[in-house]
Amino acid sequence: MVELTRRTVLRAGGGSTLALITGGGLLVYSSEPAVAATGLSADDVTVSSNDGELTSLTIAPDITVSWDGQETAVAEIQATWSVASSGTSESTVGSTPYSISAPSPGKSGSVDHTFPEISLLSNNGGALSASNFAATTDGGSTNTDVTLSMDVTLKDSSSNTVTSATDVLGPKTYAVTVTNVESTVDSTGTAGTGGS
Repeated sequence: MVELTRRTVLRAGGGSTLALITGGGLLVYSSEPAVAATGLSADDVTVSSNDGELTSLTIAPDITVSWDGQETAVAEIQATWSVASSGTSESTVGSTPYSISAPSPGKSGSVDHTFPEISLLSNNGGALSASNFAATTDGGSTNTDVTLSMDVTLKDSSSNTVTSATDVLGPKTYAVTVTNVESTVDSTGTAGTGGS
């Protein structure tokens, strides 16, 4: 078994290799079958509100993209994030595709990148309807699965495609729980009674 570390990518079976590393995990895509199929981590999200509505849902991914054995020097990485929730189709989100410059164009290399915050809800420019997450019963909760994935295209200095890979990261599913805080009514006071 070959061990891959956070900053290393190896040549797989003589084929071109593209790797994406995040959160200590690794996924390798090559002209040969994939070597690994893990890499994207996503924490569950829990929100409580008085009306059971979800007002924002975001991601701010931090990744490393590595490549090795390409036929042409890679100068740019284009990343496209996609999202789906329970019962919805996959849709792209954010400034698609995101363009990341290679620090030093080459047939092998890597780049670290932190994306700006990407909204997933349509009321904030994303693709998912907030109503899919609503907890409509007073005191109740709704659990909704959200699935993320990222596609990558490597480009040369003339913007020609060197290689591309679908679902280089993901698909990764995490749970969003929205709780509608139970309503209460309390009262205190003094009767102010009297008589004569």
